[in-house]
This record gives sequence, structure tokens and C-alpha cells, in this order.
Amino acid sequence: MRFTATGCSFAFKSALFILALLVASAASADQWPKKIKTRGKPKVARWEEVDKVLARLEEARAALSDRRSLTFADLFLIEDDGVLFPLTHSVLKHADEAGLNGLQVFTREGEELGRFAGKYVYEKRGGTVGPEGYDLTYFQYNDKQGRLQVAAAGPYGPLLDNFCLRWGDVKLKTLGSPGAR
Repeated sequence: MRFTATGCSFAFKSALFILALLVASAASADQWPKKIKTRGKPKVARWEEVDKVLARLEEARAALSDRRSLTFADLFLIEDDGVLFPLTHSVLKHADEAGLNGLQVFTREGEELGRFAGKYVYEKRGGTVGPEGYDLTYFQYNDKQGRLQVAAAGPYGPLLDNFCLRWGDVKLKTLGSPGAR
């Protein structure tokens, strides 16, 4: 059965169009994994989109409740294994640390820095930030000479997409359990 709006008022046609948009957006909102766009050369997944998906992690856990644990591939649809995946504060907060240990760490330009060697939480409380404060998750890596480096320091600046892992290496790694840091 096909419904057409021929001969209907403009307001009715507009209402049908809006209803169709709402139905389409509601259907796509429940679909996992989410397609992530890339930018630059080498291709780097957009950190804004990655963090937006991770902000909806509990929704994803409910939608994908038939799985024991979620992998990055359950949440993100990236077809090219060579794409660099950003190590944002949110990615680090939700990632299972043991799965990331030993993976190659790259700059957004594709230069290998070393191997992932663990994450840690920076907590800021009191003073100008108030009693609630905030927590940021950072990581460290062993550089090519085997020296431990802190990702928050040095010439690369804030995390966002300045530090990356190769998508092919991280896609089957699991996310930590709910409530884990």
C-alpha cells in the first residue's frame, strides 16, 4: 500500500514529511554500530563522533544486552583497518586497559611513538573547580627506546586525536564493565 499526499494541504504534507523524518531518525538511533567518519591523511576517525557514541554507552549496552561484553566493533563501524582511532579521554575511560597494553601508539600523522603501557586518572578537586571537580583519564606508553612517556606531556598537546591506535588492532578489544574507570 502506498500513500501519496497529492491534493492535500501544504500543512498536511509538511506534517507527513516531519513524521517520516522522525521515524527514520528513530530507526537509525537504535542501530549499532554507528558509522564513524574520518579526516586527513592518514585517515583518522573523528574524535567528536567517537566521544558522542561513547556518551551513549549505557544505551548501547541496553540495546546489545545479548552480548557478555562489548567490543569497539560493536559500537563503531569503520571499514578500513588502517584507520587511526583516537585515544580520547572518553575512549581511555571506557576501554579495558589489559586489552590495550602493548598496542602500537601513533601520532595523528601516522608516526609510531611506541607501545601502550597503561592508563591513569588525573583527579582535580577543590579550589576554582569546586568540590565536585573532574576526572580525566590519560595513558602512558613505552617509546621506541623503551622509556616510559606520559601522553599528557610533550609536544603533542591534549589527547583528542593527537594519539591514536590502529583500528585493526583495537576493534576487537573490549570495553570495561559499567561503572569501571
